[in-house]
Order: sequence, then C-alpha cells, then structure tokens
Amino acid sequence: MATNYGSLGMDIAEGAGLTIDIYSVLLGTSVTFRALLTDYSDKYETSWESESVYGRMDEIQTYSGTKRSVSLGWEVVAAHEDEGKANLHKCTHLFAMLYPSYDTGGGSSGLKGPPLFKIKFTNLIMDAQAAGSEASPHAKDTGLLGTISGFTFEPDLEAGMFIPSAGILYPKVLKLSCDFNVLHTHELGWDETGTQRSGFDHFPWGEGNAGNEASSGGWGGDDSGAASTEASTEAAESEMGGG
Repeated sequence: MATNYGSLGMDIAEGAGLTIDIYSVLLGTSVTFRALLTDYSDKYETSWESESVYGRMDEIQTYSGTKRSVSLGWEVVAAHEDEGKANLHKCTHLFAMLYPSYDTGGGSSGLKGPPLFKIKFTNLIMDAQAAGSEASPHAKDTGLLGTISGFTFEPDLEAGMFIPSAGILYPKVLKLSCDFNVLHTHELGWDETGTQRSGFDHFPWGEGNAGNEASSGGWGGDDSGAASTEASTEAAESEMGGG
C-alpha cells in the first residue's frame, strides 16, 4: 500500500495541473515533480551601454537588450522509504541532464549538443504561444525554452532520513532550486505603430490583448497628454541612441 501513496499524490497534482515538468531537449526525456513551491520569481532586466561625454552631466545611454530569468524553488517530499528512493533516482536523472552530448567518432571526443531545457509550470512558466485552457501540461509540448545555470540539492536535515540499511540514506524532504535563463522562440516587442509583434500578444503568461490595450491608451489609463509628451520622448530617444 505504501508504494502507491506517491503515485496517488502525483496523479492528483497532474489532474490539477500543479506540476513542474522539466524536459531535456537534448535527451528527449523529462522529470516531473509535484509543485510544492518554496520560491518563484520572474525577472526582466534591460541592458544599456553607457558613454560619458566631456561637458555632459548625463551619460549617453544606448539600449542593448532585455533578458528574462526565472528563479524556482520547490520541495520533494517522501511519505515512505520507497518514495524517498524514487526521489533520489529522479534527482539523479535531473542533474545528469545538465551535461552535454559528445561526438566520439574518429577516436576523439568533441562537443555535439548543449543541455537545453524546456520548463512548464502552470501558466507562469510556459511558451506564451501555447496559451489556452487546452494547453498540454508537458514541457515537451508547451514548455518555455532556456538554459539552466545549475540545480541546488539540499536535504532537509530536520525532517530526517529513511535508513533502509547501513550507510544508505534517503531524505524525507528534499529542497531543490534552479535559475532558468529564458530563450524565447517568438518575436518580442512592438512595431512602429505600437502593435505587438507576432507571438508577443500572449507574452509572458498567456494573457492576451497586450497590444490592443497599449494602442488604445494604456492599461487602466488614458491618452491625455500624449501629444504634449511626444516631442520630448523623441528627443530623449535621439539622445539615448534609441531612435
């Protein structure tokens, strides 16, 4: 009976769409966890190149790019020894996904494929182009593409261990975390009319009409004063190297 408990918990999580699915693009396999979140943050950061000019107080700022990164932390809980062992095996496979493939032909080895990933967690981590209530819960189909800088594996020592035999430990609770650097597979940003580019309309969490709201005066605001600020905005863009 004990060996069925973990499967039952996963079935419930999958039925509710509350799983973290991590898919290796290189290997074509995935590892799935119940979404027992301990940390989640979605960071958007712009990069600017600064140039100092003699006699000018403010540096000239030239736009370089915008990047997105996601930090994710979750717990992996074992209700019994068999599940604790299965959780360690699952982590073993997950961590092995961080390594590349090699071409060993001709008597020498060379790098063949990098360890790219897709992650799917509800609508908060997903490919925005796959938005919709019928979207697959599997990262292979609807996951967000990117690279993982590494995993942190931290057994909860206060929760204790299962000890099946001398020298063997299976943690009752594992704390996992990772930093995910997003590689979007659709266009980002706006065209010259203020309309979202292809694929940007559901960015980033599957909610639509971003372009329609922006072009109609903003999100909850109005377009009063827009004409009076247009000239100063253009001037600022020219000074900053953006126009």
